[in-house]
Amino acid sequence: LDSNFDVMGRAFFAPLALLPAANSNRWLGEIWAGGSLWWGQRGPVAYNVPALTTQGGVSLLPNTFGDGFQLGPSGDVFKWAVELNAPIGPFGLRFELVSTSEGLNLYDKTRKSLGTLSRGGTAFYVQAWYWLLGDYAILPTPGLELPTRWKGYKPELGAWKFALFLSAKYERMTVTVEDTHDVGNAFTDPQKAILGNMTVDVAEIGLNAWVTRHLRFTTNYVMNYLDGDIAVLQTGGRFYKTAEHELLFRTALAL
Repeated sequence: LDSNFDVMGRAFFAPLALLPAANSNRWLGEIWAGGSLWWGQRGPVAYNVPALTTQGGVSLLPNTFGDGFQLGPSGDVFKWAVELNAPIGPFGLRFELVSTSEGLNLYDKTRKSLGTLSRGGTAFYVQAWYWLLGDYAILPTPGLELPTRWKGYKPELGAWKFALFLSAKYERMTVTVEDTHDVGNAFTDPQKAILGNMTVDVAEIGLNAWVTRHLRFTTNYVMNYLDGDIAVLQTGGRFYKTAEHELLFRTALAL
């Protein structure tokens, strides 16, 4: 994003992978607990922070609002997360909790700085899944996939493998945007429209169909619910305190 370095890392521990039975039951080695960190610094730059959107691209919290006001990164960025992965054969549960804090600059439409803000938030999700058909071993261990060099297409041995994977997930995000103005003049009311709290609740069901590990068809139903007292949430045609529904289709091909 800029000329500064970021520092990030992730570690996890899978204690049941130490058991002899893990050699014949792969899922034992995929039960783990872990965590991650991300730290960086942002100087005044010419780009805006990304807008917060739903999976379908519907805006939740914009990076521009009002009379051309813009939000740009500035200052420290710090993120941490903890995770738990717990498959038991074809069934599984996954949990992750994420926290983030970052400094922002508020600019006018001429890119003049009007003051500083801080944006922080937490989010978590709980996911459950079940392999309706096929074997979970059709895929590599999640999070441990290694990219390989292209050596030509090699179909799998034997009959084509087919798998059907059903997953349900609930997630919740809370965001707070606060004034850290360090100059004598306070923000005007139109500029304060970005300040306050926001919550987003998301419920989702997904169905994946695998035709060998090389071809995947995905259908996701997602329901989003936006709440909070940030003024810009209630303008611009965005859904607010009303369920927003999305039906998403994806196809993935991996050679």
